[in-house]
Amino acid sequence: DVALEAVSKPDLCIFIVPPPPPPRAHIPSAGSFHCSETGLGFEVSAAVTVEYEYGSRAESLSPSARQEWMVASPLFHIRAEPDTVRAVHLPHFVCLADGGDLSSCKIAHFEAGHVTVETPARVHVFHAVLENPSFSQLGVLWRKIRSTITFIPIHSLVLMLPAPMSPTLIYRALRAADITLHLYLIPNDHSLKK
Repeated sequence: DVALEAVSKPDLCIFIVPPPPPPRAHIPSAGSFHCSETGLGFEVSAAVTVEYEYGSRAESLSPSARQEWMVASPLFHIRAEPDTVRAVHLPHFVCLADGGDLSSCKIAHFEAGHVTVETPARVHVFHAVLENPSFSQLGVLWRKIRSTITFIPIHSLVLMLPAPMSPTLIYRALRAADITLHLYLIPNDHSLKK
C-alpha cells in the first residue's frame, strides 16, 4: 500500500511507503512450527497467528551488564494471543560441543529499558526453550565465567567479500610471498546476516 500526501504545491506529491508488516506464522492447529529464516520455533496449543520480527539491539544490555552477560542470540519481538503458545524455541549461537555450562544460559526480556532474566526449561545445541512464555523483546544471554577461560566458543560464519575473479575465491597469489589474510568471523546470527 502506498499513501499519497499532498504538500504545499498542488502539483507535488510525496510517496510515503509504510514499513512492511512483520512476518506472520499462521499455525492451523496445535503442534510445532519452525521458521527456517529466523531459527525460531513455537509449540502451540491451538490454531494461532504469531507475529515475530528481529528486535533492536539498541535496547540491549547496558555497558555494566555486558561485563557479566553476552547476548548469545538474535533479539526477537514476538506477539501472539495469550495462552496459545506453550513454548518458544529461541536460537542461540553458543557452541556446546564440549558440553558447556548450561546453567549459564538465561532468557532475557527487554522491556522499557529494563532487563529481566529467567531460566530456560531446556537448552539444546542450537536453541533454548522457554515454556509458557510472556512476550516482550526476547533473547538468549550467556553468563561470562570469570576463570582462566577468557572466551565463550560460538558458532560463527566467515564473512566473504566478493572477489573480482570468483565469488568463492578467498585469496590468490601469483608469486610466492608473505601473505596476510584477514578473516572476518561473525556470530551465526540470522539478524546479522540480514
